[in-house]
Amino acid sequence: MIIGLAEWNPIWEDKQKNMLYAQELVEKAARNRVDLLLLPETTLTGFTMNVSKMGEESGDSKTIRFFQKLSEKYGIGIGFGYISKEENGMGENHFVIVNKGTIQADYSKIHPFTYAKENEFYQGGHDLKRFDMGDMTFGMYICYDLRFPSIFTAQAKKCHAMIVIANWPSKREEHWRTLLRAREIENQCYMIGVNRAGEGNGITYPNHSSLVIDPDGQELSIFPGEIRMVDINKETVMSYRRNFPVLEDLKL
Repeated sequence: MIIGLAEWNPIWEDKQKNMLYAQELVEKAARNRVDLLLLPETTLTGFTMNVSKMGEESGDSKTIRFFQKLSEKYGIGIGFGYISKEENGMGENHFVIVNKGTIQADYSKIHPFTYAKENEFYQGGHDLKRFDMGDMTFGMYICYDLRFPSIFTAQAKKCHAMIVIANWPSKREEHWRTLLRAREIENQCYMIGVNRAGEGNGITYPNHSSLVIDPDGQELSIFPGEIRMVDINKETVMSYRRNFPVLEDLKL
């Protein structure tokens, strides 16, 4: 399965312009036979606290409809983030997977980032989510979730890969890389980290920090470019787990 990780630098709080760029990326991904294109957290807005302006009705999301149409048109899976606005005025930070026009999964970030006051504008979700594509099962997480290993271990036996979409800043890039590797070692699966790049609202984000780590802890070679592509497969995970059956000893 070919996974595409978008090197994404969104224009701050400008959904329309970001949609134009997103469409270009989806077209390129489809031409390169990518099965699943992944975009960072809060894809079309940046990591904004402006829920009243940037939030969408959870049952009537313009962002979801936009990516559904692209997914159907180009016959591709797409993972993206958006902000919902709830009845109590709080937002929720979502990670959604659509495939060929159908919503496959919608995860709401469990751990708002209190250090950046995200918890003052966003409420946390409660449920872990995963989805199937091809013969593989993927777990879904957002940014700060990466610092909480228990929610990864809770899905380890059911997943062949886990995806973290993020807006993770340059000054903590080494944490990002180390934590992705740690979650992989603990759970013996592919870890896929999709981070934004560039600058947003005065915060600098690293270039080329999106990565895929295999079940043996090795960072996979990625074709460079706007869409960083890597080939993953279920048998690599199952073979590694058979040869080093750590998860059989996991007690939850």
